Amino acid sequence: ESGNCISIGEPVAVTVTPSITNTITSANQVVCAGETISQITGAVSGGNPDDVSYQWEESANGTSGWGNAPGASRALNYTPEAEVVTTSKTTYYRRKVVSGNCTSFSEPVSVRIVAMPVAEILDGTNDYFCPPASATLTARTGAGYRYTWYKVVEGGDDEQVGADQNTYTTNVEGYYYVVVKGENDCTSTSSVTRVQSTILNTNIISGEQTICYNTVPATLQG
Repeated sequence: ESGNCISIGEPVAVTVTPSITNTITSANQVVCAGETISQITGAVSGGNPDDVSYQWEESANGTSGWGNAPGASRALNYTPEAEVVTTSKTTYYRRKVVSGNCTSFSEPVSVRIVAMPVAEILDGTNDYFCPPASATLTARTGAGYRYTWYKVVEGGDDEQVGADQNTYTTNVEGYYYVVVKGENDCTSTSSVTRVQSTILNTNIISGEQTICYNTVPATLQG
């Protein structure tokens, strides 16, 4: 306004996007290597329903280094891919929601994938004992491993013969294996080892000899 003159400017639209509520309802998960991971779910409210996008992100520590999660990671919910690992790992996931000029990140949720324990009888496929002695089978050790030993029963349920130790001693011939449990009760089963006795039925040499002085005796045989 200047004197008796009035000028009205063009209107400017101001769009206010309601604040976004971005909540994950799934709990942290621990799974064995190779197992299916449950879908991570949660609710989103607020924002502009006609202008909203999702992006799931992952991080190794849950605080930094966030990057887009692999696979179908642009939906409301997300299912991490199963993995076979030899070293246990934990990954953190969060959901990024964008609506208008507003961006919201959920609190992270963790998925721990536990490496399977190594079930191996170090004696190989065969072990022997000489009665009255016994054979001792030894399984590979690992942190937190728990052991259960079995003897194969043909045509029936295998017999549990030992537990708690990474060794098992027996003087009974047969086929044996060990079941090993680790973190999260992840379980592996070894190959079988055959235990056999080495019985010496005879240990006889040729009979007594009478010889003359300064002569060579016959070779002893047996």
